Amino acid sequence: MTAQQTRLARVLANQETGNRASPLDVFRLARRQWLKGERLNLAELAKQAGIGRATLFRWIGSKDLLVQEILWSLYEPIFDQAVLNTANFSGPEHIVATHRRVMRDVLLAEPMQRFIQQDPEYAIRLLTSSSSLLHERIVAKTRQHLEAEVEKGTLSLPIPAQRFAEILTRINKSLMYSDIAEDYSQAIDEACTLMSLLLDRKAQ
Repeated sequence: MTAQQTRLARVLANQETGNRASPLDVFRLARRQWLKGERLNLAELAKQAGIGRATLFRWIGSKDLLVQEILWSLYEPIFDQAVLNTANFSGPEHIVATHRRVMRDVLLAEPMQRFIQQDPEYAIRLLTSSSSLLHERIVAKTRQHLEAEVEKGTLSLPIPAQRFAEILTRINKSLMYSDIAEDYSQAIDEACTLMSLLLDRKAQ
C-alpha cells in the first residue's frame, strides 16, 4: 500500500522551484519550529506563511503528514551518515552496526527527545505506525541498504529484501519505542541481537 502523496511530499522529493516553492517555505518554517521544540499550530503556521488554511491543508495534507516529513528530514541524514560511519564492516555486521548507530542517534537527538516527552501518545502513534509515510520510507531505505550488501556478495537473505526490510523496521520500532521511560540502550541491544539472529545464515 502506497502512503498518501501530498503536494509537499512531491515538492520535497523533486525539489521543484518557481511558483511551487511555497510548500517548501511552509515546510522549512514548520521544521524550524519543531527543531526548537515548539508545538505546531497549523492555523498559526498558515498565518505566518501568509496563506489560508485551505491552501495549507491542500499542500501538506494533514498535521500528521507534515510532522512525518519533518521526522524523515531528521531520520534520512542520520541513516546515510551511519552507513558511512560503519563502512569498515561488511555483510550482516555492517547491517547491524548501521542500525545500532541509527537507533542510538535518532533516540538521542534532542528534538526527538523533546517530541516524545511533550506528547508521548501522539509521538509514539506516529513513530510506530506501520501504515504511514514515515514507515514506508524507512522500509525503502532499509531495503536499499540490504540490496547494496547483497549486490556486493557480502550478504544472503532468506526472503526478498523488501519483506526483510519490513521485518527489521517493525522489530526496531517496536523495541525502540516500547517503553519511553526506560534507558534506550537495552532496547537497542535487544533489537541488534534479533537482527543478528535473522541475518545469521549459518544457523539456517
